[in-house]
Amino acid sequence: MNAETGTLMNPANYPGWKIVPILDLLTKEIHKTWKTPVYFQHDATAAALAEGWVGGAQKMKSFAIVTIGTGVGTGVIFNGLPGQSDGMGSEYGHIVVDYQRLMKSPDKIDHCTVEGIASGTGLLRRAREMGFTGNSVEELIAANDAKYQVLFKEMAWALAILCYNLSIGYNLEKIFLSGGLIKIRNMYLKDLKDHYKKMVRQSKAVFECPIEVAKTQNHAGVIGAGFLPHLYGKK
Repeated sequence: MNAETGTLMNPANYPGWKIVPILDLLTKEIHKTWKTPVYFQHDATAAALAEGWVGGAQKMKSFAIVTIGTGVGTGVIFNGLPGQSDGMGSEYGHIVVDYQRLMKSPDKIDHCTVEGIASGTGLLRRAREMGFTGNSVEELIAANDAKYQVLFKEMAWALAILCYNLSIGYNLEKIFLSGGLIKIRNMYLKDLKDHYKKMVRQSKAVFECPIEVAKTQNHAGVIGAGFLPHLYGKK
């Protein structure tokens, strides 16, 4: 999606959609009732804006939020502004972290990314490859089967690598976690932090930053949307 043009472009989760002028469509509907400007932003970037506005990142210049849910999203605020170019970017949930799998299946890059490993969708897909027949992450945890523990270990590694890359790329003050899967953080958060610390302290200790759950939690995206008029309405 492009936050500046207000368009969705070939969205992966909606096969058949091409270039969709979603901001224009929303504006047309909203203006039937309210004559007000309409602003548009990437959900994780909106979540990061929320954390900076009323959450744990107040007065910080550079920080990031990682949303862990159906997918893995990232919102980077760099020197006070969204880390995007021409309305796009900050899609670090799609960085490749499993190059060995990619070498074997180069046409399945989405399975080799942080999102492919650490999201709810990724967890369920991989669990089903191992024989799981349930329909939710909650059911996966309730199964309490030791063979599925590897999925959460890999989840922690993928998220730790993501946080490491964000840290050395932007010299962040803090990284916040949000999204639906923070409710099962006992399955991965301790390992995530341990792996991150070991990686960043090897030679990049100056870039180490705290990792914690966002104060705005699952409300972050909606709160961040409410902040958009304050951010963009000044222009």
